[in-house]
Amino acid sequence: MIDPAAVEFFDPPEAEMDRLPYADAGLIPRVEAERLAVLHHLGRAQLCLSGLMNAVRAYPSDDAEADAWIRAHDAETNQAGEHLRALRDFRDCQGQA
Repeated sequence: MIDPAAVEFFDPPEAEMDRLPYADAGLIPRVEAERLAVLHHLGRAQLCLSGLMNAVRAYPSDDAEADAWIRAHDAETNQAGEHLRALRDFRDCQGQA
């Protein structure tokens, strides 16, 4: 099991939206990989919200930048949802509720 204090290690505090998407290297159990993928994408979604808030504060009339952040946020939350569904499927198969 991953120590919750180690989660910061997986997502650096700087906004790095251009980094590669999460990919399971097959080194940990699949359930744990799905859980980490959910955390990864939720962290990136949080960065998108931060970028959106900054764009709205700084440039209230710049709809293009705000729309770009909204699209990025939607993509990250959709990816988190897919991994969360997979995590639930694994737990259902294992008889966990």
